[in-house]
Amino acid sequence: MPSTPQPPYPAAPVFTEEQLAQQVEIWNTIGERLETARAIMFDGCHRIYLIMDNESLERLYELHYLAPTALEEDLKENPEAAREHMLGLLQEWYRNACGLRLISAISSVPEGADPNEGFERLIRQFHEAFQIYEDED
Repeated sequence: MPSTPQPPYPAAPVFTEEQLAQQVEIWNTIGERLETARAIMFDGCHRIYLIMDNESLERLYELHYLAPTALEEDLKENPEAAREHMLGLLQEWYRNACGLRLISAISSVPEGADPNEGFERLIRQFHEAFQIYEDED
């Protein structure tokens, strides 16, 4: 008897109301952090950052991350539209990143302090977050 063909992609996950509420909270928190972010950056593989200050932005330039998106000039002209655009990009990058993907907000720390103190993990590695806001075409 022939086997039933299987789709070439995994089945969509089924989320409980609690899991869905958690996802909404994660992306809302990221949206709130965008209110004070200077830029967003993606390493092209799995590291996605909200850059919270100029010093952190300069450091990531030195590390040759992809060009920052929606810098201060964009935020001055139309802050709400720029933040919505940045949230959409973060979700796109997250969706297309490898399985090690993460999203962190990074800030500079005082000299001599532990550099890890400057990282706020918004979506940690191996935590499954999904896009809850659909792009409006």
